[in-house]
Amino acid sequence: MEKISMKGITLSKEALNNMNKRGINEGEQQVFKEILGRYQKEKTNKSSKEFLTSLNREELEILCQAHGLVKEASIDIKAGRVDQEGAINLLMEPKSSYDYKDINNDGLITTGTAHTFSFPPANAPKKVFKAWEDATKDMTIGEKMIAIAPFLVEYTTANIRKDSNGNYHHYMPGEEGYINIFAQPNFSYQSVINKHLKRLENVTIGKDITWEAYTIEKNFLNKFKASLEKYNVK
Repeated sequence: MEKISMKGITLSKEALNNMNKRGINEGEQQVFKEILGRYQKEKTNKSSKEFLTSLNREELEILCQAHGLVKEASIDIKAGRVDQEGAINLLMEPKSSYDYKDINNDGLITTGTAHTFSFPPANAPKKVFKAWEDATKDMTIGEKMIAIAPFLVEYTTANIRKDSNGNYHHYMPGEEGYINIFAQPNFSYQSVINKHLKRLENVTIGKDITWEAYTIEKNFLNKFKASLEKYNVK
């Protein structure tokens, strides 16, 4: 990926494009680069969280905006209400979600105080990313978001279970009982695809799903399945 270097800090065109889309002007972009430069010099003596709390309100707001967070998130970050993963990701280039770190391996990406679902998961094998890239290379961002849906459903429903009182409970990251299905030893991408292909066999076109949506989902699942098989991913 092409890089642009300014005063020792090298940013990708993707990062600069993302900042432009988020309304960050050239002056603010320069502040962003200066922050990253200072962090590189100070990170041997300060943790990412400590470095963030040393920044002023304006600098934190620029970091938040660069990563698509609301500026108000800077209040919690300044107060130290951010974990290690959130701090480290906030001090990275604002690129694709695939570049962010899932340090605690909970299946979510934490950037600052924001938690987002990303697929393939950040810690998935490289072969899964290759299979996904092959299967989605001609798709728009919107189409990719739709394609992610079956995997988001599996991730979410795995954490909706009855608690000790017999009531359904949605377990959240950090809570006892929460699981990251993608990190389970026997997790299979192929099994998830097969499950949803079978689901599609039992839907009623026009009632449960439109013909167009049915066709799009089925075709993609088969395409991704073939791509996974190509890279020997179960």
